[in-house]
Amino acid sequence: MKKRFLSIMAICLVVSLFSGTLCVSATEDIGITIDGQEMTFDQMPVNIDGRVLVPLRGIFEALGAEIFWNDATKTVKANDNINKVRLTIDNNIAQINGKEIKLDVAPTIINSRTMVPVRFVAEALGKKVDWVDSTKTVIIEGEKKNMAELKSTFHRNVPTEFQWSEDMYDLPFYSEKSETLTDFIDRQTTGTKIMGEEALIGANLDCPDEYGTMEVVDAVGGIGFTKAVRCDITTVPSASSMVVARFLQSIEGASAGDVCVLQFYARCVSGGQDSQGEVQAQVQDPITHAKALFQKGIAGSSWTRICMPFIMQEDSTNVGIRFGFGPQCVEAGGFEIINFKDTVAFDALPSDNSVVSDEFKSGAAWRSDAIENIKKIRKGDFSVVVKDKEGNVIPNANVTFNMFEHEFQFGTCITGRIKSDEKYNEFLASNFNTTVIEHFQKWGVYAQDNGAESDKQVEAAKNLGIKYQRGHSLVWEKEKSLKGTSLMPDEVFEKMNDKAALLDVISTHLNEIMPKYKDEIHEWDVENEMVSNTILRNIHGNEILVDIYDIARKAYPEATLYYNETIYNEKMWDLIDFMYKNNVDCDGIGIQSHYDAYAPTPTSLKEMYDKIGSMGYRTKVTEFSAKQHTEDLKADLLRDTMIVTFANEYADGFLMWGFWDGTLTNERSIMYDKDWNIREAGKVYQDLVYNKWWTKNAKASTDAKGKATINGFYGDYDVTVEANGTTKTVSCAYHKGYENVLEITVE
Repeated sequence: MKKRFLSIMAICLVVSLFSGTLCVSATEDIGITIDGQEMTFDQMPVNIDGRVLVPLRGIFEALGAEIFWNDATKTVKANDNINKVRLTIDNNIAQINGKEIKLDVAPTIINSRTMVPVRFVAEALGKKVDWVDSTKTVIIEGEKKNMAELKSTFHRNVPTEFQWSEDMYDLPFYSEKSETLTDFIDRQTTGTKIMGEEALIGANLDCPDEYGTMEVVDAVGGIGFTKAVRCDITTVPSASSMVVARFLQSIEGASAGDVCVLQFYARCVSGGQDSQGEVQAQVQDPITHAKALFQKGIAGSSWTRICMPFIMQEDSTNVGIRFGFGPQCVEAGGFEIINFKDTVAFDALPSDNSVVSDEFKSGAAWRSDAIENIKKIRKGDFSVVVKDKEGNVIPNANVTFNMFEHEFQFGTCITGRIKSDEKYNEFLASNFNTTVIEHFQKWGVYAQDNGAESDKQVEAAKNLGIKYQRGHSLVWEKEKSLKGTSLMPDEVFEKMNDKAALLDVISTHLNEIMPKYKDEIHEWDVENEMVSNTILRNIHGNEILVDIYDIARKAYPEATLYYNETIYNEKMWDLIDFMYKNNVDCDGIGIQSHYDAYAPTPTSLKEMYDKIGSMGYRTKVTEFSAKQHTEDLKADLLRDTMIVTFANEYADGFLMWGFWDGTLTNERSIMYDKDWNIREAGKVYQDLVYNKWWTKNAKASTDAKGKATINGFYGDYDVTVEANGTTKTVSCAYHKGYENVLEITVE
């Protein structure tokens, strides 16, 4: 489809719009019909210099495309799930699927309506354009986009056994167990208090004046404690680490691996969200800041007991409470740390319902809305027309549809184990259709071995039948990782202050790595974690992003280009706003989703996805993890994060950052322990992807016209026909944006 489309464009842009037959004035009425329907717009088509221009929004929407208008740069993006089009007012250079095309006449604005060349737009979206001179009418007819190309017939050995039914409403809710975490702790007799309220004495109260005030006050109405930290935030800081009460007393009496609980009381004196305030507790290494605990708690208007379990890590001895949220005035006191050592299994701990949003519980209104939207945007009608070898249709043929791959991306990062660990490969391939290399494509790391390790992992994933691979990540603005790994090659630092020389270094790298993997990797994180990492932009400003993304586009025009981020605050939105207003050639925003210490509500995630989508960007969850949560909350968090993501029209994928405890540093991974025992969250994942969101054994019979139709999830299918004593199976792609009518001939 794409090759045909580009060849048509090449012809159409050489030949004049209507081969000289259009000779009407700009004031003469010009009609337009689309697929036989006469269209009326508040600004009708006009003729400028022998070229017909039509109103952008009306024509694009009538042709079934999504339209995004960037008023700051006067740029239009259109996407119909097959082709990506980009136009700019008064600029006759446009982009189709990343490649630059020259227009005969530039888009313009007439009567407050953006007008674009009709032939370019129509052909860009795969339509046929004709001109009827006698009626002065533009005729646009839909060219059937019948079936997507089937990229692979590889059948992964996906899960087939589940605890729950296919009904999308049949969901487990783990956090609603009868016993709460506080009840559980209160009935334990094996715990030892290793830190108490005295730790508050002499605490370092770090709150710069521009954000508010922090002090130790008498705990009015305190439950068994007399002092509390009061923090009144008037201006929310850009990072919560800027407002912290740090205990000077270090944790003693705990060893790495011990199961501990930090508990305290908090209340929202004023402000907050619906009279609820936020605090965030941390237990960390004072030097590396590696965290054993990093979790948010919700404070009600009266004293609320908050319990936060964690697994002690080596040298994580410093305790702090962050208050930099709001605006709000919050008090916290009655701090204790209890060490249960190995007498309590961390995975057996119930959730602390006091810090779990009601949105994770059964009956939450958002969930039914999301499930219905999944049915609307992730499913379509798929048909088969059965004929005999003479071309006659065959009625009453039995047809069975079985999905063998998702169009949506469900994935994980991979490590070096993929090359040799058979067990790892088995579980990887059975669960995921998408991978991203965790380490060896990072800029500095890739340069060290000229991509040798990256080559091996890309090839290994391909051999396992992984359909999609993401690239991570092309440009870093951070010298070293926490482990000391070089993320930027030495040559960058040698030429960093010379912008032209720096861009040459970047261009050399991108023009080597992107075309190299163009058959396997069609999506790249161009920049990663820009909120925290700013080395290049500290020197050359955010404006260098325009150059970096332009280099990436030219290196691989058809690629989908992402900005990948882990911090979701005002600074991230400022960066996205800059990219939007300066026409940075970026297609998507990756939301890493390391929810290791807190549980964002599904509603807040939907709002973030919708805001990203409203600016014309695609999105996906790129690095999901839930490291420190209990087994119950982790399963609930995964369930609802997946549902709200799959239900969002702007989202294209959901990837985990590791799925097994034996890899990375992410102990307590989302799916499997070190012995490959599946966790509850793993069962939830498999149930959603391969049971509830998977079309299997769907049966239909052909009608008098030889046609059978089912409604299923978009993906790759085996279609089996039984007719005239013959059985035939054909593999095909039923993807979004196509007519999806397959013809099968039975001999």
